[in-house]
Amino acid sequence: MEDTKAGTPGKEEGKGTDEKGKDDSTEGGNDTNEEEEHFLDDDTGSVASSTKSLMKHLRMLRNALYENYSPPRIRNLKISAKLVMGVLLVITVLWFYFSLILYTQLKDNIHNISSSMERMNALADI
Repeated sequence: MEDTKAGTPGKEEGKGTDEKGKDDSTEGGNDTNEEEEHFLDDDTGSVASSTKSLMKHLRMLRNALYENYSPPRIRNLKISAKLVMGVLLVITVLWFYFSLILYTQLKDNIHNISSSMERMNALADI
């Protein structure tokens, strides 16, 4: 008398093993976990979905800390920071260069003024 369950073809009622000889007590735990994961995937507005999202982000953070993996957002942030620092460095070098040019021009003008005053004093003495 082989009765099969509607959801599990090929299993005998009360035996607890399938046709391949595996014990279905280990598979039963996996089926419920898969159903729970599937339920969590479908759910988008409950606490469970936000908890799953939080756990996903925590796993990514843990991977980033313990391994050499960096998430794409962090890589983009690093690239942006390096770009901003490079632009600031170029601006600083250009600012220094133009300040140096202005300083030399100002120094030359002060020297010309003092030279002209000395010439005027020399002409007044003659």
